[in-house]
Amino acid sequence: MFNFPIFLNLETMRCLVVGAGPVGRRKTEKLLLAGAGAVCLLDPAAPGEAEALFLKYPAFRRVQAEFEPGHLDGAGLVFAATADVGLNAEIARLCSQRNILCNTASEPENGRFIVPASREKAGVYMAVRAHSPVLSDLLCAELSETLGERHAAAVEWLRQLRPLFIASGLNPEARREWLRQLAEFALNPTRVEAERLNGRICGEAAASLPPELLRAVAAGLAHLAGASNG
Repeated sequence: MFNFPIFLNLETMRCLVVGAGPVGRRKTEKLLLAGAGAVCLLDPAAPGEAEALFLKYPAFRRVQAEFEPGHLDGAGLVFAATADVGLNAEIARLCSQRNILCNTASEPENGRFIVPASREKAGVYMAVRAHSPVLSDLLCAELSETLGERHAAAVEWLRQLRPLFIASGLNPEARREWLRQLAEFALNPTRVEAERLNGRICGEAAASLPPELLRAVAAGLAHLAGASNG
């Protein structure tokens, strides 16, 4: 069995992290960096100096208390990150009853999801799971080293083009085929391919595409081909 990969939009989600140790603080930081709507860090101990950096985030809240089932009220995502394996398992059980996504630090199989190793570079977000956290992290780091400026340029260009193509009225198959060809070009731009694509889009597709899209495609083809000196 494999885990279903997914990238969550946390903008309106309330997240709860139980346990303010190193693992809990790492989870809290990632949630805040991901723009979670609200992040509550729960621990019976008084807040430590390591938590000070979280205070700059309006979404952050620290609660000094022992875990109670009521703390799950309204939560959409929970991390059970205490040093107590039994407590983590109980939190996971309660979350399962309420259909709340839960990750447990001590026994990942008890939770509803796992957190893969991840990196962001050149506008590319990468997540890797290799059934070993250490190996996953090393593989993710190695793969991210292959990303550079040309990938960042490709990401930005296709990010601009996609909504223009969606609004163009093209049928989904034709739209996907155009975006596939342009993405392949963006990853390996040459002047010859730029001229070919520009001829096609300004010829056979010009009548069916809005001027704004045609201009964006032509500008990107010229820029990427020029930058590649190919």
